[in-house]
Amino acid sequence: MTQPEIQECLNAFENLRNAYEKYRAIQEQEHAYLSRRGSMAGWNILIRQKHLALQEAQSLEEAAAPWRQRWQKMGDQRRRAELGVVREKLSQLQALLTRILTCD
Repeated sequence: MTQPEIQECLNAFENLRNAYEKYRAIQEQEHAYLSRRGSMAGWNILIRQKHLALQEAQSLEEAAAPWRQRWQKMGDQRRRAELGVVREKLSQLQALLTRILTCD
């Protein structure tokens, strides 16, 4: 990967991470709302926001898919020092997805 490609890849993964962070924040609000036993109208708003955030994340996931595929095909080349930032970004993204899935 060239330096501009690395930057483009990082941007795609950062946008995806931001979308999942938004989803995670709404997920946390949802959990807090359940413990407060708020109104049904408020609950519906949260569910709608969560749905829209998930749609945004899925759209960005599709946009990042070619970069993920390219990353997988790189094999041992992924260990190059200049690709450390990409490895770090993917690690952050994986940790966030784990938190979302486990509702941690």
